[in-house]
Amino acid sequence: MARDHGVSERHASAAHWLALVAIMVVAVAARLWRIDTLPPGIYRDEAINGLDALRVTAGDRPIYFEANNGREPLYLYLLAASIRFWGCSPGALRFVSAILGALTVLMSYVLGQQLYGRRVGLTTAALVATAVWTVNLSRIGFRAVALPLCQGAMLALLWSGLRRRSIWLMAAAGFCWGAAFYTYLAARFTLVAVPLLVAYLWWRLPTARWFGGWFCLGLVALVVAAPLGAYVLTHWESTMGRAAQVLVFGRAISGDAPLQALGRNLWGAMLAPFVRGDFIPRHNIPLRPAFGMVMAPVGLLGLGLLVARVKRDPVAGLALIWCLIMALPTVLAENAPHFLRAVGVLPVLYLWPAVGLDWIAARLDLWRPRLGSLGMVLALSGAGVIDLQAYATHLQSEAAYYNFEAGATVLAAQANRFLGSGWQGKGIQVSPAQPREGRVFALDARLRNNYPAIDYLLATDASVVALDLVQPDSGTPLAAALWPYGDTHSVVARLPQGKVIDVRPGAWERGDLELEPRLMYLWVQVGGVEAPEVPLDAHWANGVALDGYTLRRGENQIELALWWRGERPIERDYTVFCQAIVDGALVGQADGPPALGLVPTSDWDAYDGIVDRRVLSVDNDGVRHPKVHIGLYDLATMERLPLELVSGQPTDETQLVLP
Repeated sequence: MARDHGVSERHASAAHWLALVAIMVVAVAARLWRIDTLPPGIYRDEAINGLDALRVTAGDRPIYFEANNGREPLYLYLLAASIRFWGCSPGALRFVSAILGALTVLMSYVLGQQLYGRRVGLTTAALVATAVWTVNLSRIGFRAVALPLCQGAMLALLWSGLRRRSIWLMAAAGFCWGAAFYTYLAARFTLVAVPLLVAYLWWRLPTARWFGGWFCLGLVALVVAAPLGAYVLTHWESTMGRAAQVLVFGRAISGDAPLQALGRNLWGAMLAPFVRGDFIPRHNIPLRPAFGMVMAPVGLLGLGLLVARVKRDPVAGLALIWCLIMALPTVLAENAPHFLRAVGVLPVLYLWPAVGLDWIAARLDLWRPRLGSLGMVLALSGAGVIDLQAYATHLQSEAAYYNFEAGATVLAAQANRFLGSGWQGKGIQVSPAQPREGRVFALDARLRNNYPAIDYLLATDASVVALDLVQPDSGTPLAAALWPYGDTHSVVARLPQGKVIDVRPGAWERGDLELEPRLMYLWVQVGGVEAPEVPLDAHWANGVALDGYTLRRGENQIELALWWRGERPIERDYTVFCQAIVDGALVGQADGPPALGLVPTSDWDAYDGIVDRRVLSVDNDGVRHPKVHIGLYDLATMERLPLELVSGQPTDETQLVLP
C-alpha cells in the first residue's frame, strides 16, 4: 500500500509539473504569436518609449524620462537591450512586454501556490495565461506590464519570508518592492497598501509579528528606491504632473460635481471584473470584463468566499486589501475603469476566480473523486480558448488598426522598402540593410511631428530628408509622403520631373474620439517605378497614350493601375473614367482626375509616364466576370476623347476594354 501511495504521489507530482509546463507554453505562444504585426501599428506612447530607448543605446543614462508626461526607467532600459538585439521594429518594442508577461504567469503560479496551495497556483496561472487583459498587456510596449511582476514577486517572497522567518526572503521582498517604483506610476500606491498589509497581518497572523523582518523589508526597499525617490522630490512638477492632469477631482474632468464623478468611477471599477471593462481598444476588447463572461460568475463566487473568510483567513484579507488599494489609481483618475492604471491589482485579482473554481472542484471531488479536477481543466480550457479567439479577432479589427495608429507604421515600412533599409513590414528582427543606392525619401514635417512611430521605424540616414529640402533637379529616384490637406499640387510641381511618376493614396487614420476615418498621407514616387504587367500601345486624341496596366481582381473590388503618357503638350485637363461592365450593365465605377488630381493631363508632358491607380468597388454576384472599360472625357462638356489608330487617325471608339 505504501508503495502504491508513493507511485500515486509521483504521478500526481508529474501531472502537476506537466500542467505548469503546458500553461507556460500557452502563455508564451499567446504573447509571441505574430508579435511583429499584431497589434497592427505602434501607438505613439510605444513609439516614444522606443525613441527614449534609442537614447539609452546611444549612451544616455537618465533615472527618469521626462518626455510624454514622465516615465519610470526600468522598462525603457530593458527595451534598449531588446532594440540593440532586434533593431528598431514593432516586435522589438513588444518582445520585452511578452517576456515580462510570461514571467508574470509563472509568478502567478508561485504566489497562488504560496497562498492557497498547488491547485490554486495552477488555476491562477492558467487564468492569467489566457485572460484578455493580461495577454494584451503583454503585447503592447507600455511600461505598466512590469508592475504586476514586481509586486507579485514581492507578495510571494513576503508571504514565504513570514512563514519561514527568513530575513533573506524578506530582504528579497524589499528589493522587489523597491524595484516596483521603477516600473509605473501606480506603484506609488503601495506606500499605502504595504503599511495596511503590515497592520492587518500583524493583527491576524502570529508569524507576522516580527519587527526585524518588516524592518528589513522596508530598509531594503528604501535603499533600492532611494535614487528615484530623490529625483521625484527634487523634480516634483515633472514627476507628479501627469497624476494632476488625470485626477478625477480636476474641474476639467469632473466639472462642478467631483463626488458624482468619483462615485461613477468607483462603480465602474467595481463592475470591471464582472460586467463592463475598459472601453479603450488599446487596453482591452472594448467593455469586456476582466474575467470574461465565462469566468465572471466564478470570480464573483471567489470574491464572496474571500469576504466570508476574511476574519479567519489572513490570505483573504491580504487579497482584498491589495485589490482595494491598488484599484485607487483608476478610481481616482478619469475614465474608470482603465486597465493600465489598474494593473496593480493583477497579482491577486485572478485569485478570485481561482478560489471560486477550487471551491467548486472540492465539492465535486466529494461527490466523485477527481471529477473536480477534470471540471477545472475543462472550464479553464474552454474559457482560455474563448478569450484567446476573441482577442485574436480584436487584434485584426478596424478598432485596433486605428487605435494603434497603424497608418504611421505602414508609411515607415513603405519608405524603408523603397530605401532598402530598416524594418520593412514583417519580422521581429530588422534584416541587414541592402540600401538601394541613390534613392531619397522626403517626408512632410507634419507627418513626422504628429507620429513618433515614423521616427522610431524610419531609417535614419542621409537618404531621408525633409520635404522642403528636395531639389527639383535631382537625378535619383525619389519618394515623398505628402500631407493630403495642403496645396499638394504645388508640392508635386516642385519635385523632380523627367521620369515616371507614381501617385497613390497612403494609409488611413482615425482619432480615438472620431467616427470617420481620413486619408493620412499621399505617396508620390518619381523614378524607380515598376513597369506595368500588361504592356499596351493605345492612343487617344490630343496626345494621350496608355503604355500598359496592372489589374488585380478581388471578391468585391478591382484594383487597377494605368501607365499614362503625354506624347505632346495637352491643353486641357481630362477626367479618366473606369467602369466595370457585365452584360452591358454597370456594376462598378471609379471616375476622377488622373493621379488623384496631383498630375493633371496638362502636366503630363513633363514626365516619362504617369501611374494612375484606382479601386473599383464591384456590385456583382461573383460569378460573372466584369470587363473594365477605360477612357477620358472633358468634365466641362462631358465629351469623351476618341481613340486613335497607331497612324494617328481618329476612330469612332472612345473607350478601351480590358479583359
